[in-house]
Amino acid sequence: AAVALASAAKRGDPRVLASAMRELLETDLRPRLAVLLTPILLVIPALQWPSARERQLALKQYDAAPHLRHTVIEGAHHFAMLDQPVALAQLIGQQARAVGMRL
Repeated sequence: AAVALASAAKRGDPRVLASAMRELLETDLRPRLAVLLTPILLVIPALQWPSARERQLALKQYDAAPHLRHTVIEGAHHFAMLDQPVALAQLIGQQARAVGMRL
């Protein structure tokens, strides 16, 4: 997955990539989580955060979110959509149905 992303990044405009990375690194929206009314599904990639301690640290970042559900996706690194696309799609479908969306 990482190789595919690196390859795609090389084909893109480096200024756009740099701008996106800067935004991701500089923007902290955690203080605004408390006002979200939308349910959040946090997908924790098992291979990125393999220990219970690492997972708890990841979850702590979302303490302010009032409607948070989390799950671990096995066999996934950071980009679960590339490592486990079927499992991720199933989780998203379950979350959508849980909040009353029709698929």
